[in-house]
Amino acid sequence: MNYCFFGHRDASDSLQSEIGKILMDITANNCPHCFFVGNNGNFDCMVQKELHKLASVNTYITVYFVLSRPDERVISGYNQYSIYPEGLEGTPKRFLISKRNNWIIKKCNAAIVCLNHRFTNTSGIVELAKKKGLEIINICKLADY
Repeated sequence: MNYCFFGHRDASDSLQSEIGKILMDITANNCPHCFFVGNNGNFDCMVQKELHKLASVNTYITVYFVLSRPDERVISGYNQYSIYPEGLEGTPKRFLISKRNNWIIKKCNAAIVCLNHRFTNTSGIVELAKKKGLEIINICKLADY
């Protein structure tokens, strides 16, 4: 199964343990899984840290930190896991993250999200993921997700 992550740039550090718990639950059955996470904001940073911990002890998972620009650095410094998707070249800067997120959605079956308020970029990408048929797991407990 392929999972992606979307969350608010200003997500609280208190979510770190919840992210770790969900990832442990997902990987508990030792089945192959693939994880895709962006590289923008605190939520992505927390997810990167937890995925790096998992990848260091679990050979049956694959992790991709998906960059929106070729010169971008992975937040937590785990560059060996970073990829830059084809098709982003020439995209205007203001659309890079959105186009990268659309690329990620096409690769996944489920999205683990931190969505605690509406009318944000995160809300829009989660709506798109729902329309594409992804299972949505919201760790921030917005009422109707």
